[in-house]
Amino acid sequence: MQKMLRLSNAFLVAVLIPNLWAVISPYENWPFTCAPMFAHYVDESTPRYRFAFQVQFEDGSRDEVGYYSAGLNWSLMRYFFKWVYGATPSGGVFALYPSDTQENFENRLSTFFSAFVSALSERIAPKKPIKLTLHAIRLDRENNDSDSHKVGVFDIESGRFHLTWKNEAA
Repeated sequence: MQKMLRLSNAFLVAVLIPNLWAVISPYENWPFTCAPMFAHYVDESTPRYRFAFQVQFEDGSRDEVGYYSAGLNWSLMRYFFKWVYGATPSGGVFALYPSDTQENFENRLSTFFSAFVSALSERIAPKKPIKLTLHAIRLDRENNDSDSHKVGVFDIESGRFHLTWKNEAA
């Protein structure tokens, strides 16, 4: 009985209390939360975005390829935003690259999109993708698309992502 009581107390201290603290406080980081679940710092004036991957195929057709349509796990965009894109204001939950450069950013996205397109190509064969464009789309209060910015283009043949945001119009 004593051993069981000690184990339940250890579980309470090790798991439940830190997670309760994460819910109450504005601390949002792994292992307590893997995304801004509780969004203590988000209000009506906070801009919100979603990413869109638009693929151009060899036959000239284009399609927005989301994680559902590609048959990929729903957490892909969360992974992409946190570990690949990572470009948020300093101090934000996803700000992993405080001294990021355009070259480092393009290299991260080149690596990610090389793997993404490889997995996508297997799922959509025989269609052949030749180019992937990354868009950041601002959402309105009802989560509808408001406006879009072209972040950059991944050239599948060269395996390189080229940043275009701020360099050209969407």
